[in-house]
Amino acid sequence: SLRDLIKVLRRRRAIIFGTVVVTTLASALIAYGMTPRYTAGSAVSIEPRETRVLDTEAVLEQVPQDRTQIETEIKLLASRSFAQYAIETLGLLDDPDFNPVLRAQLEDAGAIGSDAPEEGTWAALVAEYSAMVADWVPETWLVATGLAQQASDPVGPDPYEAQNALEGTIDSLLGGLRVEQSGNSYVISIQYTATDPQKSAFVANEVARLYVENRLDTKRSVNTRAAQWLSARADQLRTALL
Repeated sequence: SLRDLIKVLRRRRAIIFGTVVVTTLASALIAYGMTPRYTAGSAVSIEPRETRVLDTEAVLEQVPQDRTQIETEIKLLASRSFAQYAIETLGLLDDPDFNPVLRAQLEDAGAIGSDAPEEGTWAALVAEYSAMVADWVPETWLVATGLAQQASDPVGPDPYEAQNALEGTIDSLLGGLRVEQSGNSYVISIQYTATDPQKSAFVANEVARLYVENRLDTKRSVNTRAAQWLSARADQLRTALL
């Protein structure tokens, strides 16, 4: 009955209260320790009208209209080829937040710098004195006594480093990018999530801008080819009449 239930709750109120407090504190600690992530979004609209020039549909590329074509545009936006185009255009290879190879290099350089003794300390004086002695003593003697190692040939650049940096940057960009159709409309939603709110907004807006510019370039190219085809066809008809 309700009265028995109330009695049970009263007898165990300490346990219930303690559980609520512990759960709340644990959730607060977990939330405090998590890195905040920000999501920014933009949207692009696909024109549903057909593009036609007389009866030359075999020559012209049609603007995406139906669901299948919209899904094709979504796959294009989320493809590695378009991500590479965006990375090269926006210079994301120079950003350690996107380029894991560059980030690792900067972290290694920071670790090496942190290992250096602080200026004015005993270790810094010993290191400075050792460097002065090494300048006066022949290198061959230092190598023979085991105090130094023979200089090895300089290692050339890793031929795969640039490709690894590009692939890693593509993975970073696509990892935070989300592209989807907005309901059943002709609108494509572009969202990007990052720890920096300014970068999340920058990527979301720039990806949309690059997509629109790419589609405009495609339309201009289609119109140019159609005009060339019509001009060539007109020349053929003119020649046939003459």
